Amino acid sequence: MSTVEELGEKLHEALYNSKTKEQDIIDIIKSTDLLKRLSISHYYEAVYGKKLQDDLNSKLSSDFKNLVKNLFLTPTEIDVENIKNAFKGNSTDETILIEALTTKPKFMTDELKKSYKTLTKKELKDDIEKNFTSDTRLKKKFSYFIKRYKKY
Repeated sequence: MSTVEELGEKLHEALYNSKTKEQDIIDIIKSTDLLKRLSISHYYEAVYGKKLQDDLNSKLSSDFKNLVKNLFLTPTEIDVENIKNAFKGNSTDETILIEALTTKPKFMTDELKKSYKTLTKKELKDDIEKNFTSDTRLKKKFSYFIKRYKKY
């Protein structure tokens, strides 16, 4: 079994080879669980001075990039990314917000709000209010799910 350090170095080599070695990346992912992948991500940033997510974003493409990036995130971080993407464009994707805000127990909703603020430097409730200016009915419903637990 490989150590976090060995896997982090192998991942860096796979990304920075003259041609990105997707199979090496797949092999690393296949051989690790989420906790080990998160450790690899922390190791990668500490050793190479760059966030793994940024390198994955610049070195990989399309659906493979999205898959690999998500496999190095916690479920809460994935929710935050999905919510940020739901707010992009001319209309908000309410289904993503419904899933992220209404299907989770209190502790996960609290963690989601904290992570959203940490990762975006914005309050989730403020972004909801900003993105639902024309649909007050939806804004009230989503705001309820944010306010039902203590504020962050």
